[in-house]
Amino acid sequence: MPATFSASTCISNPTGGPFNIYLNSDYTSTPFSSATFVQITTCPYVIVVPTGTTSLGFKDTSSNFCFQTTIQDNDICSDCNLGLSNYSSSTISKLYCGVLTGSCQFSDYLISWYGPNDTTTLSFQSGSGSFLASGVYSHPFSTEPTSIPRESGVYTPVITKIKLSGITFSNTGGTNTVLFDGNCLPTTNILPLTCNVVTNPDINSIYFSAFTNYLSFDSNTQGIAQPVSTTYQISASTKYIVWNFIGENFVDRIKLEFSGSSYGTNKIGLDDFLVGDNLPGSNFSASTYPKSADTANNFIKYTCLTGLTVNNNDNIIINITPATSKTNWKLYMSCLDSYNCNDCLNTQNYKIVGSSITGTTTSCNENTFRIKISGCSFPDSSSDYIDYYLGSNSIVSSNVFTCASFSPNLLDFTTQKLYFTSDSCSIYGGPSLSRDCSNPLLPNVTCCTTGSTPTIYKKTFLTDGSGRGVFSFTGSSTFISTYYNSIRNAFLGLTPYNSSWSASTNPNDISYYRYYFLRLPGSLTTSDCGDGATFLDVNLHHTSPYITGTTISGVTTLYYLNITANTISSSVSFTPCQIDCTSNISSVVNAINNNSTGTTNGGYGIERTFNNGVYYSNPLYNYNYFFSGGTSRPTWDIDGYFVTPDWSFNTYPFSGNPSTIIPSLSGTVCNYNLTGKYNPIYNSYYRQQYKYAYKIQLTNPSNAGDFDILASPITNFSYSGSPSTPLYELAYRYSGGNVTYSSSTYIIG
Repeated sequence: MPATFSASTCISNPTGGPFNIYLNSDYTSTPFSSATFVQITTCPYVIVVPTGTTSLGFKDTSSNFCFQTTIQDNDICSDCNLGLSNYSSSTISKLYCGVLTGSCQFSDYLISWYGPNDTTTLSFQSGSGSFLASGVYSHPFSTEPTSIPRESGVYTPVITKIKLSGITFSNTGGTNTVLFDGNCLPTTNILPLTCNVVTNPDINSIYFSAFTNYLSFDSNTQGIAQPVSTTYQISASTKYIVWNFIGENFVDRIKLEFSGSSYGTNKIGLDDFLVGDNLPGSNFSASTYPKSADTANNFIKYTCLTGLTVNNNDNIIINITPATSKTNWKLYMSCLDSYNCNDCLNTQNYKIVGSSITGTTTSCNENTFRIKISGCSFPDSSSDYIDYYLGSNSIVSSNVFTCASFSPNLLDFTTQKLYFTSDSCSIYGGPSLSRDCSNPLLPNVTCCTTGSTPTIYKKTFLTDGSGRGVFSFTGSSTFISTYYNSIRNAFLGLTPYNSSWSASTNPNDISYYRYYFLRLPGSLTTSDCGDGATFLDVNLHHTSPYITGTTISGVTTLYYLNITANTISSSVSFTPCQIDCTSNISSVVNAINNNSTGTTNGGYGIERTFNNGVYYSNPLYNYNYFFSGGTSRPTWDIDGYFVTPDWSFNTYPFSGNPSTIIPSLSGTVCNYNLTGKYNPIYNSYYRQQYKYAYKIQLTNPSNAGDFDILASPITNFSYSGSPSTPLYELAYRYSGGNVTYSSSTYIIG
């Protein structure tokens, strides 16, 4: 039988019919086939013809009217030898493949991926060229940073569209397309993540080395962010999944579900969190879905499986949904068969090393102490708490390790200066008035904005010999009015910049030394308003003059704002015993002047144009002011504890829509929630597991060298009197140049 191929064509405006069809338009030959008017005008009209046929002739049998059309073989899979570069038939947790390859010339294509384990359910699409659209991954994804996390199973790729020499081939047909069979590519089997196969690239990092597995997505290298789902296969002995999610600025949603053989096809919800820095706050209520973790840093969670029936080859399904097309997230994970609850944090005592207690008295009757506290070394590889939770989450750690003798740099801890009534100076910050980036999940929070008019940021310098810088902004009226209004309100001390310490124009008044942080976009990257976006903060004194106006650029009227960054000098003086006053006012003056006269980048030298019109909707987002007054600081508390939040160590499985908790499946780690100081926070709570609570206090107003060290007894990780004011007893006394009392309960060595 001669070889054949399927050809398709679209014919419009024929008349009459029926039609005889001739191969290669040879009307003298016997008709190859025939068709009705309806058949040939149904687009596309598909006909199977012998290989070598280049055209078809159509003859109207009622009027002898003839016309012809050219055709070509649509078996481009074999004719063009289509395939994928860097393609593997089996991978772990991610899909790896490069670009579509072949002997024909093309750059535009769309691939539909069906699965997992299903040739009819569309999982996602990928492509290149003119077929890229929202929701389509851009090729290639052939390296670890650019590969795509997917749920485990077999995936079948089908070429949906491809453009060859200007002709679009489609596996579904359609107007102005040629029908073809897109089943050109082999399947791939994506294997699940497992507890014993390491995929974590940061195995040498002190913060992340303990984790076994790793997933990530970066829209800068992987294109438009899409929801991803991947599988973590566990065993019957798995009791905990510990994970560390870094959402950066833009909020991403992470949801973990349990799929187990004991529960049929039902998936049980385990955890559901929004994580990112542009949330309005955190909400860890057990009955809230999703919960909110307002942080750009490490969010550590133990997912406890002890309330579930777990069998070999059961799965944890990890679903991550990005908030926007500009996002960057990282996920580290491990599964644990057990958890060491009796590590050094729980078992060791923390006492003051007596030989380390020193005090230095100054001429201004101040006393500075140095004290070392014994205890647990860090890191402790036997501790799951330290390796996973504390090692990655230094924000929640406390003074337990600060004073422990584990690092040469932290052998001693220097207290604040203690003194009786004296004058001192400090620098205070106003409230944070804006967030860095917008969040579509929270439409009322918009801080980073783009537009159709480019925004131009420049810095020049006055030629009057002062060396003062002039910051200039050019763009749309909306952009300029936004910056103008923010600066005007701040310099006039209007809401939200008003406070009891509004700025003065008199340099002899300490309220004169107040300045504002002007936030500017920092780099010409694709992430000006997304994760990874950088910014510059310029310090402006409130006396800096500013003007606005219009300028002509071609046929377009643009608006400008120029701010002359004033420099200042200190006109107030302090005595040597006015604590920290001279040094703090110098730091204020330097912060203002360096930003004005400096020529380096980092906030002092800028000249850049953003074609996407990026700017901050509240550019003066914070302020600092100088404060002086009489204070008394005769005591100082030293507390050491580790933190066990409910939201990190407890798990409340859920099901349904809306979701409801399944109490019988709940679990906790080490019963951490039963001891320590209870602290309601974020519609949940955390426990401070105290290891020590000491207080140093001066006892003699005429001699700052006389002091006591008091201690509050620790029972079940709580200080005496918890949760209110600690109850102290004497642990150590220094008086008249000698140690007059030292308790072996609290003092060693």
